Amino acid sequence: MQRINLTNIQSVNIVAIPSETITGREFRYSNIARIRTRDGGDYDILFDERGEPVTDFGLMERVGKHYGKKFQAIVYDGRAAYAEINGNSDKSVQKQGPQARSKIAVAKG
Repeated sequence: MQRINLTNIQSVNIVAIPSETITGREFRYSNIARIRTRDGGDYDILFDERGEPVTDFGLMERVGKHYGKKFQAIVYDGRAAYAEINGNSDKSVQKQGPQARSKIAVAKG
């Protein structure tokens, strides 16, 4: 049996949320949040309208196709989620305090 290692992102390691895209009704007002982590990781994570990670595979596929995202399974704060992994080339991110974070960064399950 092949072992698969999923990318594991912890909200405490988020240093910036440079952009968020709120989708329309056809995608249940999902949020594609671009996040950057302390180690320089750059991800687009898919959240629902409440700020919880999307786990609906069909919704993820539709959003990904419409917005040109290649989402893959990840673990976010110990829970299943989907994200597009954009690389980690930006190591110069300035840390922002928790007050600068959107609701998705502090959403806990």
